[in-house]
Amino acid sequence: MKRIRLCLMTLLIVTIFTACGPEGNISTEIQSSAENLVSVMMTKKYITFEEALLLSSNVVVAQYVGYRNFGNETIEFEFVVLENVLGNSADRIYVYARNANVSIIGSTSIDLYNITDLNFRVGGQYLLVLNRIWSPHRKVQENGYNLLNNIVIDLENLQNSSMYNEPLYLHSELDFRRGRLSEAQVIDYVREITKNNPPAVEYVMSSCVTEIVDGSDYILLIEVNEFHSMARTDIQHTDIFHCTVVQVIKGALEPGFELAMVFLADTVRPGEQHIIAVRRVGEGSSMFKFTSRYSLFEIEQFDEIMAVLAQQQ
Repeated sequence: MKRIRLCLMTLLIVTIFTACGPEGNISTEIQSSAENLVSVMMTKKYITFEEALLLSSNVVVAQYVGYRNFGNETIEFEFVVLENVLGNSADRIYVYARNANVSIIGSTSIDLYNITDLNFRVGGQYLLVLNRIWSPHRKVQENGYNLLNNIVIDLENLQNSSMYNEPLYLHSELDFRRGRLSEAQVIDYVREITKNNPPAVEYVMSSCVTEIVDGSDYILLIEVNEFHSMARTDIQHTDIFHCTVVQVIKGALEPGFELAMVFLADTVRPGEQHIIAVRRVGEGSSMFKFTSRYSLFEIEQFDEIMAVLAQQQ
């Protein structure tokens, strides 16, 4: 059989748990906390504020509550959502920042910034440009996000707004310096740019077999083949295996198709057969992902799944 060539991206994102930091400006405390974390290096291509907005899944007006370390590499920031500008975030969200030094390619003003170098005031109100990062294999809160390029708009002091840990006006068509903009103008500007952004990927949060089957593009009986790679980070412990489709229970795919699957660490072994409820990572991709935390089924559940499908027809 032909082996799949994979371009696998290691998802290195931040994870932690919810707590309040001390009152006042806590940038010093956050920096001190970050100094105790393991630091890594990352590289990103330079984009402007407006380009970053087009990549966001959620934008919120939120009030800062506090932070906590999680694991060896990350900090979790807790916010109460006051308004959804883009998307439909919950009333309380968690923003994860990994202790990574990011090298920026293509910028004339900035070479390096650290993701944890953030400056929030307890009770302060901010406009946050976010991507949702929850997935079935991650330990983050269900309402977990990360900041795009450390964009933080301080709605009470717009001149303190930042991107790449630099003044935001250096990277935006808007002039965020003192007295030139109002809070409403900034929110309306962001709302207009992001109005056609696609929503964040939705997952089935229930363990109900009927809901998982209904919410999955493919239900496949697969055989686990050889091990490909693993990820061991604060937010996920996963194994990637090559697999072969033995039987297609739902979806347009041929038996014998070879795919790559991410599993929670130590949940499958080569030679085993399992039923999985999945969707493709992208059109034409050979990599698939779970639609739920509960998308891995035992062979003994075959009849139950077939009964669910029969009821849906």
